[in-house]
Amino acid sequence: MDYDKKYIKKRFLFSVYDLKVVETFLEEMAEEGLMFVKQNGQMFYFEKCEPKKIKFYVDVFDRASVFDTRAEAATEEYIEYCKASGWEYICTSGKLQYFYTENEKATPIQTDEVMRFKWIHKYTMSSVVIPICILSIMCLMQIRSFMTSNTLTEILIKSWGIPLAFSIALIIEIPQLLRYLYFYIKNKIRLKQGKTIEFFSPHNVKRFHYITLGIAMILCVGLFISMGVFKTILGKVALIIIGLMYVGMYGFNKFYDKQKASRRMNMAVTIGLSIGTTYIILLLLILGVFLDDDLSGGKEWVTYYDLNEGTYIDHSLYVHEIPITLNMINNEAKYAFEETRAEKYQSLFGTHDTYEARGYNENMRPTTRMTYEVMQSPFEFMMQAYEDEVKGNKYFTVEEGSQEEAALWDAKRVYIIDDGIGLGRMVIYEDWALMFMAEEIAYSQETIEMILKHIQ
Repeated sequence: MDYDKKYIKKRFLFSVYDLKVVETFLEEMAEEGLMFVKQNGQMFYFEKCEPKKIKFYVDVFDRASVFDTRAEAATEEYIEYCKASGWEYICTSGKLQYFYTENEKATPIQTDEVMRFKWIHKYTMSSVVIPICILSIMCLMQIRSFMTSNTLTEILIKSWGIPLAFSIALIIEIPQLLRYLYFYIKNKIRLKQGKTIEFFSPHNVKRFHYITLGIAMILCVGLFISMGVFKTILGKVALIIIGLMYVGMYGFNKFYDKQKASRRMNMAVTIGLSIGTTYIILLLLILGVFLDDDLSGGKEWVTYYDLNEGTYIDHSLYVHEIPITLNMINNEAKYAFEETRAEKYQSLFGTHDTYEARGYNENMRPTTRMTYEVMQSPFEFMMQAYEDEVKGNKYFTVEEGSQEEAALWDAKRVYIIDDGIGLGRMVIYEDWALMFMAEEIAYSQETIEMILKHIQ
């Protein structure tokens, strides 16, 4: 008979130090006519039985391994000891050992509270605290790397997805770490006072885990939607990896359900899945370089315009005409083809669009070039950061323009920019900014009006 059809499954969220809450949960299920038979992660398996009062005990056996899904040699000796004390063995899940008895006055398996607390602490350190600390260090290193190698607007608009993903991981995991520190300090004091271990209440455990899970789901969905998960390589990689992990876990569970997964098998599957997933991620990222998509959520279009024929020659997956072309700025220029590029980035913090146009002669040699970018954000600090970044560009010489020129642009401020090739303008408005660079262009009132008409 299929395992999933034979048994009733119930998901119960808990941490490895919430043992008393797990015991209470299993006892409540037994009173409802469901007898616990096996655990796999946060999933508990039950079979129907007569409703009855049963006492459960969940113990941490230090000599067991986190890879155990059945009792190994050392654990079997411990189980025999527990059976001699009147406890019936149910199953093994990592270092956790599950027992039950119908004798309500049975002596607990672990009578030494100090030793039990020591084993719980050791197990929690290896399975929760140390991984969280490693993840936190990796997150901080990644965020620091992005902060030092990118400008603020690049981080929050172009490359914001990766540091945000690490930040989400921190937001999810740090409360778990703080919660355990509270549990550890409180019970360390209680044991010194000769008291027993005090576990979190069922209500506390349920509320904490469901709130944490809800926040994680909201943040992840928001991240995927804002990054355009179906349009970017990063999103495709994430979806494929999730699918592969699901398939891998499904196969692992089949081994587990049939009691064929030994400690060595579990270790081999875990290591194999980790190595395989890593190689698949690297392969997809390499392939992504050759695809018409951008890892950080942007999109680039490249289009050629034949001035003689008056037709577009599309060289990308999407046809896109930029707002202002060279032909619009200077239709007397001596070139036969115009190449236009557009890069568009968007995040919760604003949009940043970059446009470029190049003119080519009949021999396909470049003759002139124009670039302009539009930055838009409802946040004042973002607009100020963008302005400071342009002014601080080491390749630019920037001078503030006159009030008269600002009036021509109908802007708050205008800066004159010299990049060594031509003179450009950075025009600052309330919630958007324009930086326009073009060779051999006179910023007359007619030209300015034409630029604003098409940009706005």
